[in-house]
Amino acid sequence: NGWLSLSLDIAAVRILLEEGTGTVCFILEPTTAVNETIRIQSNGKSSSTLHSNEVNLHPRLELFRGSPFKYSFSNASCTLLVEKGNGISDVLIELEGNDEIINILLYNLGFEVTTKWSNILSNTASNVVVAVRDVGLLAECERSQVFFGWQACQVALHDNTTLRVMPVKKEKVGFAMQPFYSDRWLADKSIKGEVPLYVALEDCGNRPIFEECPSKMQVLPDIVPGEYAFGRFTVEVSARLGSVTIPFTLRSKLDFSKGSGFRDSVVRLSGFTVDVRAALLNMVYNTGLDESVQFSNKFSNFFNPANSPCNRPCFFQDLGPRVFAGEDDAAGCQQSCGKVIFDRINVFLPNPALDERGIFLDDIIITFTDNGVTGVGLKKFTSVLLYNIYTVAVNDRPCIVFQGKLSSGCRERCAHMGQPPSCYESGLPWDLAQSINTSMAEGQLEPILIGGLVTKVVDEYESVTRKCFFNLSDALSSRGDEVVDPPWLSECPRFNLLLVARYGEIALNSREFINIFVGQSQRYASKFAFLGFPVDTNSATRMLRFRMSESNRNFNSNLGKESVSLVVSDQGFSGSDTTGEFDGTNAESSLSLEVFIAPVNNPPEISVPRAEDPLEPLQNQANQLAKIALDPGLQVADRDSDECNGMIVMKLRVMFGALSVVTLPSPGIEALLPSQADVLEFYADAECTEEECSTINNIEACSIVNKCAFNIRLNQCTCKKTRPGKMCRSQKIRGPQQDIGEAFRLLIYEPLPNTNYFSHILTSPEGDILEVEVSDKRKPDNSLDEVFSCGDVLHIQETWQTSQAGIQTIAISQPCSSTFDPVVQNPGFEVPVLCQGLSDCIQQNLESIGANSGCVGIETENSVLESGWTTQGNAGISRQGWLGDVISFQGSQHLFLAPTPGTGSASVNQQVVNFIVGGTYKITVRVGARVTPNFGASFELRMSPHPPGEWGDWAMEIPAIEIDEVRPSPGQPFISHSTSAFLALSSSYSITMSSSLHATMNPQRDRIVFVDDLQVECLQYNFPEEHSKVLSSLRVFDPDYTEGVLDRLARQGQEFTVRVQLLAHHGVFQVLPPSPLTGDECFIMPPSRVMQDVERIAWGYHCATFYDDVSVSVWANMTLFRPDCPEGWTGLGTPMFPCLKLSLKSIALTLTPYNDALLPLGQSQVPSRTIEMEGTLDDLERVLHNFLQYVPERDFNTVNLGGEHVVVRTNDLGMYNGEPVEQQASIIFFIEAVNDRPNITFTSRAYEMLEDTSISLLGIELRDDDINELSCPFEPCASGAGTLQLKVRVSNGTVFTSGVAATVKLYEILMNVFGSVSRRPRVHECLMRMSCTPNGGFLTLATSTIEDICGQTVSFRCKAVLQYCALAELALSDVQMGECQQVFAEEDLVLANIPVLEDLDIQAMSSFKQVTDFGRVVEIARDGFLVLVGPLAELQRILDQGVLKYEPVQYLNGNQVVEFTVHDQGNVGVGFPCDAPPDIPNDLLFQYCKEKLPVTFLDTTQTVTVTIQPVNNLPEFEVYDEDGWSRIETNSLTAVQNVTKRLNRMFVFDPDIDETSGYAARVVMSLITVVFVSRLLSTQSRHLPLFTVYCGREFICAFSPLGDIS
Repeated sequence: NGWLSLSLDIAAVRILLEEGTGTVCFILEPTTAVNETIRIQSNGKSSSTLHSNEVNLHPRLELFRGSPFKYSFSNASCTLLVEKGNGISDVLIELEGNDEIINILLYNLGFEVTTKWSNILSNTASNVVVAVRDVGLLAECERSQVFFGWQACQVALHDNTTLRVMPVKKEKVGFAMQPFYSDRWLADKSIKGEVPLYVALEDCGNRPIFEECPSKMQVLPDIVPGEYAFGRFTVEVSARLGSVTIPFTLRSKLDFSKGSGFRDSVVRLSGFTVDVRAALLNMVYNTGLDESVQFSNKFSNFFNPANSPCNRPCFFQDLGPRVFAGEDDAAGCQQSCGKVIFDRINVFLPNPALDERGIFLDDIIITFTDNGVTGVGLKKFTSVLLYNIYTVAVNDRPCIVFQGKLSSGCRERCAHMGQPPSCYESGLPWDLAQSINTSMAEGQLEPILIGGLVTKVVDEYESVTRKCFFNLSDALSSRGDEVVDPPWLSECPRFNLLLVARYGEIALNSREFINIFVGQSQRYASKFAFLGFPVDTNSATRMLRFRMSESNRNFNSNLGKESVSLVVSDQGFSGSDTTGEFDGTNAESSLSLEVFIAPVNNPPEISVPRAEDPLEPLQNQANQLAKIALDPGLQVADRDSDECNGMIVMKLRVMFGALSVVTLPSPGIEALLPSQADVLEFYADAECTEEECSTINNIEACSIVNKCAFNIRLNQCTCKKTRPGKMCRSQKIRGPQQDIGEAFRLLIYEPLPNTNYFSHILTSPEGDILEVEVSDKRKPDNSLDEVFSCGDVLHIQETWQTSQAGIQTIAISQPCSSTFDPVVQNPGFEVPVLCQGLSDCIQQNLESIGANSGCVGIETENSVLESGWTTQGNAGISRQGWLGDVISFQGSQHLFLAPTPGTGSASVNQQVVNFIVGGTYKITVRVGARVTPNFGASFELRMSPHPPGEWGDWAMEIPAIEIDEVRPSPGQPFISHSTSAFLALSSSYSITMSSSLHATMNPQRDRIVFVDDLQVECLQYNFPEEHSKVLSSLRVFDPDYTEGVLDRLARQGQEFTVRVQLLAHHGVFQVLPPSPLTGDECFIMPPSRVMQDVERIAWGYHCATFYDDVSVSVWANMTLFRPDCPEGWTGLGTPMFPCLKLSLKSIALTLTPYNDALLPLGQSQVPSRTIEMEGTLDDLERVLHNFLQYVPERDFNTVNLGGEHVVVRTNDLGMYNGEPVEQQASIIFFIEAVNDRPNITFTSRAYEMLEDTSISLLGIELRDDDINELSCPFEPCASGAGTLQLKVRVSNGTVFTSGVAATVKLYEILMNVFGSVSRRPRVHECLMRMSCTPNGGFLTLATSTIEDICGQTVSFRCKAVLQYCALAELALSDVQMGECQQVFAEEDLVLANIPVLEDLDIQAMSSFKQVTDFGRVVEIARDGFLVLVGPLAELQRILDQGVLKYEPVQYLNGNQVVEFTVHDQGNVGVGFPCDAPPDIPNDLLFQYCKEKLPVTFLDTTQTVTVTIQPVNNLPEFEVYDEDGWSRIETNSLTAVQNVTKRLNRMFVFDPDIDETSGYAARVVMSLITVVFVSRLLSTQSRHLPLFTVYCGREFICAFSPLGDIS
């Protein structure tokens, strides 16, 4: 801003030069262009003559050094170091030296001001500062800081002074003008020197007169140092064509001797220097109103042919070099334009050839007087400068008039409809302001008149050809179909009109001679755009019509302003844009008219998809209906309720599912905004009407009716409202229509669990229906009230607008499942489906008078058919209805039992079926009480009693659940309670749940018990070992298996089939043939594809008689188109899949290979651990319940051999509308261990031996299938060493063991125990025998039985008793009680010793058991038998080793019987079958036996024959004494010589003489030779007629029977 001043100080430069003479050159190269083209310097011309407008300028260069310069000089006495500065003309200098040198230096220090700076009239602070610092002891000072802390080592002492500089007035104040351009493009050009002239815009960019112009002239006087602040300057500014404006804020500070400071062509002002400088800085140049020099000189022949043409580009390029060089032409300019500009600037001689209209530039003359305030002295200086300004034409906006309104920028002198020449005439009137009523009713179909638009000409014809200016009217008046328009007509200005209605439509008055390019095809359009000459456009807009468009038929002025916008553009024929940058820019004017649309009430609108496009939510999912709705979606809108802050009411209802609007988002679910939730009112009861509640007059009565609540603000009883989120089949919502519409858009529909469109096809063929009702009446429940939300009602309007949309829930395949549990209807109390309550109901609400006084979320009158429960008393279903209610454990609803004082208990009852007799079950239920108030009552769950009385004394206790008082548990609203496991004695039970009040309960009222999630669980199937089971309670179910789905599949030729697979671990499955078949014959058909025709026909004839059905025979006789299997059979007719007499799709069985030799049998099934079948649920259930049998492995039980469970896998095969999903369930099979009878087998049933020898009894095998079983509920299971008792009995002889060291004699055990009582073995035997006599009144079994001791658990004590008493039964059966009593009497065993004997008895049993437990064998041998007791393995080892021997009595031969009895001691399992009442079901016999006969002794007796071969035994000779009575052992007799001696009696014995058949009486035997007296012998023989004597005198030989010989 201003001139650049430079100074050159030779002294400062000299020190930079080298020693000697040198030359220094200075070059001035400004970095930016200096725009002084119009100020020619006098010293730049060859002539020394100065013009008055010129001034001598003295440019000078000032060179300043910025970096410090160091030097030193020294002599013998002193040294001076220059640390900063250079010692010459320094602003800052730092020197170092001793105090003497420093003082000398300071004494000679000089101060010089080389500029015009002065501070004489200012308050400038001191400007000379001296600082002194002692640096001599700096190092020592810094070292001392270590010991003494901080020291002022670097601190300097300062002093200062002020030097006053007084200015001296030497010359006048220089000044220059550098305009400030607010338009960026113009400022950039000025900075770059591309604009040779100062530039101003017409009307300051087309701004209004009184609007401040942002572009400033910016006259900048030089800054004078020391200028007197209260001195005054005087300035005069004059403009030839334009005017000058001083900012309004500065005018009051100035004195005007000419002009006023606003748009003055000449203004003279004076004021303080500061105010004058500010006025010159912000001074504005204004062109004449709507005037510029751009078009006044464009065409030389337009007004004055003598004028030279100079176009706009000539003034916007750097003409300086060419013009100053005297060249006539410049690039981009017309011929001689450059010369004209040069002369216009620099030649100031009058030029009569150029009149005022030919002036290319405006002249600004500035006279500046300093009044002598710029220095010492009274001399005044005056400066005068001349500046030239080029004014750019800015296109003026057209002037339009509509209903008396003028557009911005209209000039009065041009506000008419005339042609261009008349625009400069005055006195023409304004267009008439017609008074037209621009209002209409909402929905009005008839258009209204809104007035005429008149467009005026302003400056459109300033830059046109002469023909457009002078001949246009004639050309337009002669237009016609046969007239050709002159070519120049297309160059003449035309108006471009845009007519826009915001919501309505406009119609033109005329379309003649205008070019319509928007809205051409429409009579009424919301937007019209067309082009035309002023006379034609004014004709088109002479009277405009308006109506509302169809799309905005219900718009009214409550919704906003309906305005008609009128925009007229002149197409840029007369100047640039407001910035002046772009020439030929169009300008436009606009007016708008508001049309008042009177509101009319419109009924609410409901948009739902058409009936052919039902909503299709997904099964078992919460669905936002709007997201699945086809066009037009789900919308509710009331066009005018918001206009008056009105409310609308919406009622929603479905038949089967539930509706809700949530406030918390979840995946796929949008939520209502909190602000909307706060505004909307959700009715707690959708059936509540405000009219009904408003009839209640006081708060107390209002509180009794649950659905009503007293509104304090309104002071009346109204329907109870709640927050959104409540689930209900019906909803009623009140609120602003936009929020109601949003709630409708966010509406969530939840189908009933596991239901879809096909579930309701019988009751509702179209599926569920969403019913929508909307009313905009302020009191829709009052039929007499006709006040609507907003607007006038022009015709009769219905209170409720209704619509409905179909809902067809898409079936999503649910898994097919299986269960063995009984069928409980509605176990979670989810039916009937209730609306979610508010947990606010009290008993008094239900007791109030009135049919509609019930509570939301509570149902007391349940249909047995619907709910499955029969109620008695105050019982029902609740869904958060009661005050203090709790969240359901399962689902959303639960049972409530509310006993009332004096009326008895509250109860529910249901007959539950599908129990399997003999199965184990458990009932579980969850019970709770409400939290507030903290009151519960008693609770009982009972089942009907079984069995009936005719079963005798056998009955099982049916468990129950009893709770004296149910109390709430914080944080756990429901507590689980279960019965003990029980055995089902019947296939159905009546389950009753009840609650009652006790007298101790205080208070008695308002006690409620909540019940939820009743479960009757089948724990296990029970049946005895070696028995089979039909799975009669197995249910396979699929939620998709509905009549609707079956019908849909049937139409498609498909069946709803599922696959069931059963797996067992310790058993097999076999399919039972249907009655009357008993085997696989005619149940499994021989492969039809393999059989010959004759075989097939014969088979069909044979099997038809089994069924009494000829259809099989008819099928067998078919030859053409014969199916693989007869109707009702399953299979493919192949050996792998033969036809079976079952109605299934398929079944996989393991079969024997086909053998045609076995016809008509063909194939048989092989039971397998797994079986798989496919079919409909009905067919599968029929097969599973009647024909599928589980058979456990032989001798398998789950007591001792591990667990057994059957796994059921179900697969729905993707039925319906899904992917195949496999589910798995299982049931435990408890197979009761049944005691198996032991067995004994022989390799041979006959033994042979010789007489008078012993034989080892070999080839004997003992067996007991369950003897080694141990209790083992889970595999793997270990084996034990079971104990058996073996009794071997013979009639003649003995049985014994030989060479066995492991046996222990029973009598030794008894002696060790009972020896202290008696040493007699018989006493021991009696103690053992009598102790084991049931109810014998002595010791162990004195008053009980073995069953009582063993009960249900086989303990060590039980096993000891079993073993002990089994042995007593085997070995001591001959011991009689009478004998024992005599023996006890002999031993003095009285009752006083009974306690001691009991202990000894127990000790004896335990000792006996311990011996066998250690693997030893106990032996007891008595007359004729032997008993061995021990582990089976040890007994078998004894038998295998041959140490068990039989020895007959002496001389015995022939066939002898040996009897073997093996006894299991009641080892493992119950006794089954057993004697039971005849009416006990077969499935309960095992349980009866288990209780009545938990332990039973089983034995097996087998015999073998021992053939004893006879052996000839030598006869024996016996001699008796003299008396003949006693046998003597001697070989000699004493005789006296010569004395005859009678020999002693002698006896001859032969043990087997009589065994020989036929020789029993006659034997030849030789006797020893003796000497007898003949006479004696003779005498003897006379008495024995059969006695024959021979051999002579010395030898007597006799032949006689043995008795005779003796």
